[in-house]
Amino acid sequence: MRASQPPKKPDKQLDLSTHAPTATTKVLPTQLRIGDRLTDETGTDEVVARPHTTAGGKTANVRVKRVDSEATMVRIWGAHEHVAVRRRGGVRWPRANTLLCCTPTRRSQ
Repeated sequence: MRASQPPKKPDKQLDLSTHAPTATTKVLPTQLRIGDRLTDETGTDEVVARPHTTAGGKTANVRVKRVDSEATMVRIWGAHEHVAVRRRGGVRWPRANTLLCCTPTRRSQ
């Protein structure tokens, strides 16, 4: 004869008030987007161009602009390092593997 199953546990509701979203996100330098803000001991910078890699993909270069002035510079990180950024709110970018154009269809003759 089959033993009776233990009673199911009630579903736990996730309390969103205890899980407040953080202001910063850590991403790899190659995942930086235009408009991201970086804050460190020297001040706050804003990303103004897409990152590019050099040295066989081992370093990532990103052009940034000081928020309080118009001075731009290139910041360099190792491609494996994580960078703390603040993202612009409300902007959703398409995923990198999303097909952005139509695939041609074969025409029957």
